[in-house]
Amino acid sequence: MIQEYVSLLISNMREDAKEGREVDMVQNFNLATFDIISDLSFGESFGGLRIRTAHPWIKAFFDIATIGTIMTQLVLLKIPIISILAGVLVLPMLRKRLGIMSYTKDKIEKRIDQGTDRPDFMSYVLRHNDEKGMSREEIQATFNVLMIAGSETTATLLAGCTYLLQKHPRVRQKLHAEIRDTFLDDKKITMLSVSHLTYLDAVIGESLRLYPPVPITLSRMTPPEGAAICGHWVPGNVCLLQMRLSYFADSHPGICWYSTIRGVYLPTQLRRTGLVRARAYAP
Repeated sequence: MIQEYVSLLISNMREDAKEGREVDMVQNFNLATFDIISDLSFGESFGGLRIRTAHPWIKAFFDIATIGTIMTQLVLLKIPIISILAGVLVLPMLRKRLGIMSYTKDKIEKRIDQGTDRPDFMSYVLRHNDEKGMSREEIQATFNVLMIAGSETTATLLAGCTYLLQKHPRVRQKLHAEIRDTFLDDKKITMLSVSHLTYLDAVIGESLRLYPPVPITLSRMTPPEGAAICGHWVPGNVCLLQMRLSYFADSHPGICWYSTIRGVYLPTQLRRTGLVRARAYAP
């Protein structure tokens, strides 16, 4: 299923290249990832790659993300008149777009009614959804998260990786050589076969570190009884946050710190020193 969408993406790009058209890779990556995740979640895709246009749901999602970011920053200014104006001007637009977002609820309900025959995310949820499983409301909430977490984030990473490869031709040439030497025919490229490309893995890992798709801090709550964290006792029910930079600036020989601050792209060095195994950017 995923391979079909990847093939369609490549086909579109080849057509653009043949016609000499400029290509917006950010949009292409988003069309592909949203098509894939919607098919795996709803049983049908948004059809973005086929019609080469973003679905209204996708447009509404990005509008809400932009509006939400602006509102948050305005509220943080703590200037009463600005906060009031933000609510008056922005909330009506937000409500309109939230109406479009309800599209996913209908799609999820339709997919639930189709049962477990189709091999996708929902089939596994329904197959193991006994009396201890999830309610329909919980399934709705979970799949709404999957739609966002599995699409825009992946497209953002791919866009960042493409940008970094263009900025570092030596890295791009080495990656190009690894792929070309391994595959003489693009039909041989599968999810399983690319898993053996060590330099590609290093490039993706370094791209995740320098171009993280989730720039916000993800909080964690300590258990009621408390917990020992890095040798320090933290009481229970405490919300913990960590500066995102520290995830990517590993102290090992100073390489990660220098690379993060200077914006240096170092997949080879990270692979050689073993830092790729550390996955400093991971949750």
